[in-house]
Amino acid sequence: MKLEMMFGSPSDELYVLPGIQRFTAEHPDIAVGVHYASADNTPGKVQDKAQQIWRSESPKVLISGAGMSNVLTGVVKQYANIEDLVIGIPIYDEATKGLSSFLATSERPPRNPVLTTPLNGSYTALNIAHKFLTEMFPDVAVVECSTDSHQELGKNLTKLGIHYRIIRGAAAISPDDLLLTPFHTTYSYDLSILEYDSILSQGKGMQVVVPQIGKAANMGEYRKSFHPEPTPQFPQPLSSTGFVGIGQYLNAAILVAQLTGNQDALSIIQREKGEKKVKLAMHPGFNFIDGKREEGQ
Repeated sequence: MKLEMMFGSPSDELYVLPGIQRFTAEHPDIAVGVHYASADNTPGKVQDKAQQIWRSESPKVLISGAGMSNVLTGVVKQYANIEDLVIGIPIYDEATKGLSSFLATSERPPRNPVLTTPLNGSYTALNIAHKFLTEMFPDVAVVECSTDSHQELGKNLTKLGIHYRIIRGAAAISPDDLLLTPFHTTYSYDLSILEYDSILSQGKGMQVVVPQIGKAANMGEYRKSFHPEPTPQFPQPLSSTGFVGIGQYLNAAILVAQLTGNQDALSIIQREKGEKKVKLAMHPGFNFIDGKREEGQ
């Protein structure tokens, strides 16, 4: 097996090569191809490389990452089919400590999810990609939380016809679960995310975290959720965990459909995306003249 990754600049090597080296040392039967192309500076190379390295039939995994705004992952997603898993790797920068790249990667519009790794998460991306391509997730579990976000997740899973169970705490988690974890940052960084990840890393499972921002939270506090400091109990944090955008319950449910290969659910999303595409394509636009709106062009 060979997994392909695309990054925006060779300067990203400082942050992503250690994870790639670790993964390939643990999986000597898997090769990893590393490519560089910039959505801003070499858009033609992005197109050529994307068509070359991700030309296999679906489902496949498209892994990319860049610092700052991470335009690259947004462009790469254009080459994915509905069955394909797109994994985005946010990369550290001095100005925002990785927050800019993390938000640009994770905050995707509804029905267009990117599974976002923790900061500099090349190992996580490869680990999840390997599980996606070689394993099946038999059970979907949603972690109950005090803010009732699990109910919103449940509504979106039900809408797509995806079966799931509600669980309370680590004791109810199977190492092979596909786990959806609502996370409310007003309660500061919660080690339960690390604990759940540690359990899932012992088996075939993985975790999708859906963050929530409360009135008392700030973005510095939020940053701790995707860049936790290693602890003695968790020396390699979040190796089986990805994130979606803040409150993006539908995107989390779509990722579940992709990860489980649920074709009925993916057909629903494809139809909804098609309807929106037609609506946008037919929108006539308008002009403003002398402070007044005039329909049509």
